[in-house]
Amino acid sequence: MWILTIAIITFLLIISYQDFTKRLINWYYFPIAAILLLVQLFQKGQSVACLENIGLNCLIILFMLLMATLLISLKNRKFTIIVDNSLGSADVLSFGLLCIALSPVNLILFLLITFIFSALFQVVSLPFSKKAKFIPLAGIVGVLLSVGIALQDGLNIINLTNDYQTLGYIGGIYSYW
Repeated sequence: MWILTIAIITFLLIISYQDFTKRLINWYYFPIAAILLLVQLFQKGQSVACLENIGLNCLIILFMLLMATLLISLKNRKFTIIVDNSLGSADVLSFGLLCIALSPVNLILFLLITFIFSALFQVVSLPFSKKAKFIPLAGIVGVLLSVGIALQDGLNIINLTNDYQTLGYIGGIYSYW
């Protein structure tokens, strides 16, 4: 179990390193990471829930990409394909990894946190970099997912595949107010 977790985190950090440094990621890291994530989920005995989560997450990501395409097309007043224009193919592949690794509620929260960190990264790196117009979204996803997997498998603080536990944490936070 630990070897699998270390392998997943290693591949995610390699993806992040390549995205932050070269802005070019070798494509074969994504299927390797996806297979490792699937093996880890099936080892935990969550095969049916895993397939349901992957299906729902793919629909959420598809809806998000369609809405982004619609908004950018309306802004440009012509149909615009956002992949390779506004969004890189590595970013879309990293969304595929998120579909495997997270439950639907955790996916939405993770995307929100990722977009906030992306905006903060852009604001912080803008004065220091000439490439500041490019946001390494796949790299940020890789780092944050590595942290999430380390918190799940190493410290048992969170469960990335359990919506009820996440909603319990959120409900617990709001119940104190």
